[in-house]
Amino acid sequence: RHQRVVRPRELQHQRAIEDDHIGVLLSYYISPDGQQAVSKAASFVTRQRPDVPFTAFSAVGPTAHIAEMIQQYVDAGAAQFVVRPLCPGEESMAQLEMMGQEIVPLFHTPTMSTTDKARRP
Repeated sequence: RHQRVVRPRELQHQRAIEDDHIGVLLSYYISPDGQQAVSKAASFVTRQRPDVPFTAFSAVGPTAHIAEMIQQYVDAGAAQFVVRPLCPGEESMAQLEMMGQEIVPLFHTPTMSTTDKARRP
C-alpha cells in the first residue's frame, strides 16, 4: 500500500522519502475490556474527526487489537512509531510499560542495551 500512496506523492512533490522514514503518531489505550478502553480513552482524544470515530485511527482495547492495528500500519509501510497513551497522567507510565512489555516485543527482537555493550570485552 505505501508504494501506492507514498511513492506517487514523492514524485509529485519532487521529494524522496527513505523507507525507514515513514512513521505514525499512534494514540492508544490498552485494556482487556475493549468497551472500558473506549470509554476511558475518549476524553483524552484531543482532535475529534467528524467523519470517523477516534477508534478508527487510535489503537484502543486488548493487546491483540493494538498489535493488529500496528501491523496494519507496518503493512502500509510505516517503520517508525510515536505512541501517546490516551489516559490521565498518573496512568501514563503503566500504559507505556504495557506497550513496552506486551506490544513492542511482538515487533522487535531484543537487542543488547548500551550498558550491556559497554560491558563486553
